[in-house]
Amino acid sequence: MSAPVSPARTLALVFALAAFSAATRAAADAPASDASATSASALESAWRDASLGLFKDALSAFQDASGPEARYGEALALLLRQPKTAGNIDRAAALLAELAAAAPDTEVGVAARYQLGRVEQVHRVTPDPVAARRIFSELVAAHPDHPLAQRAVVKLALLDLYERVPETVRRERFDAYAARSAELGDRGARRDLCLLLADTAQRFAYPPGLVLDLLLRADEAGVARRAEQASLCVRIGRLAADAGRPEIARRYLERFLAAYQRDSRRLMIEQQLAALPAPVVAIAEAAR
Repeated sequence: MSAPVSPARTLALVFALAAFSAATRAAADAPASDASATSASALESAWRDASLGLFKDALSAFQDASGPEARYGEALALLLRQPKTAGNIDRAAALLAELAAAAPDTEVGVAARYQLGRVEQVHRVTPDPVAARRIFSELVAAHPDHPLAQRAVVKLALLDLYERVPETVRRERFDAYAARSAELGDRGARRDLCLLLADTAQRFAYPPGLVLDLLLRADEAGVARRAEQASLCVRIGRLAADAGRPEIARRYLERFLAAYQRDSRRLMIEQQLAALPAPVVAIAEAAR
């Protein structure tokens, strides 16, 4: 059974590269045998193929290499290779489980545990949210400060906030995650949790001011992709204007116009900016 590769799933490769960057630097600084140097070069080539979407080539390269990193890369390549099959997913899950059991507190083990949660949450033909929640919760409990464990908090929030529960329960969970977001040291996790909370608040008609504050916190944490930065400016500008906070609306709409010269939304943003009340300073000067 096949499924398209979504942009979100390719983030697994980013996590993989981040997880092993420290180990790669340490290996580069230490004396290495010809065999280990060859192995490191093969793994580097395999990760490069994977980052280019050449999952068949990456899979072959990982399978030819040895060691925990090679098995981890093999698992990811199996998950991302097309066509997607239940057999590949089962094989990937088995590899990840072996890595997690063998060394649960190493970088490879932590990454494997995170990816096991993702297998149950999104990769299975029939997702298993109960298993995903258990895996993510155990990872967060064991390594609360690890960047991947903090990313797991975001995955837990997605499972908890969109579960079919009474609205009072959902709001209690929402408030708990909103408080927790301020405690996340990983900026990417903090940004993603704030964006998820903002989307949730908007979907379930929570106060617009709450949505706005969460988006402002996401922006403060940092949005890396240019297209997402532009959309966030537009969204904050609209919400701030509707919430009666024209100074914030003006700041973000002007930022959008200064940074995105060719965006098709410019005319709309110019009209929204023109419709805002004049700044207090301008009003005061006009009254002189």
